[in-house]
Amino acid sequence: MVRDCTGTYLRYEGNDYQVCNTKKTDAFADGTSVSAKFKNINDCRALDDQIICMMFHENQGMIEVTNIE
Repeated sequence: MVRDCTGTYLRYEGNDYQVCNTKKTDAFADGTSVSAKFKNINDCRALDDQIICMMFHENQGMIEVTNIE
């Protein structure tokens, strides 16, 4: 798992995917290896109200985490 000022990401096979439902990942520290199931999504209203920095974080799209440990 990767966190920076742009959001929370799961890194899978060398690619980062931005987590929409970050409450599922709050218990895990940045850099932690996790086992997770997720699905790709097109839109994430949960991130609309979050303040992010002006940095770019390349990613392969948004995901919704369905299970994480």
